[in-house]
Amino acid sequence: LTTDLTKPVIIATVPVPAGPPAALLIDGTHRLYKATVQGRTHLPCLVLTEAETLAIRSRPHLGPAPAARQRAPGRGSRR
Repeated sequence: LTTDLTKPVIIATVPVPAGPPAALLIDGTHRLYKATVQGRTHLPCLVLTEAETLAIRSRPHLGPAPAARQRAPGRGSRR
C-alpha cells in the first residue's frame, strides 16, 4: 500500500437530533484501512466543528447529489 499515513484524516462533527454530535470520517478511509492492517492505533486527524461541517454541506458542489443523479434503490450492484 502506498497510502501516506502522515497525511491527516478528516473527521466531521455531525449534529444529531436529541443527542450529542457524532464523529463522521469524511476523508481518509484508505489511511484508516492501512493503519488497521499495520496495527497502528493512532493517526493524525483534523476534526471539523459542527459549524465547519455545516458550511461544507451547504456548498452545492460538495453537498448531496441532485435527485436526478441519485441511483434508484437496488440499482448499482452488479452480479
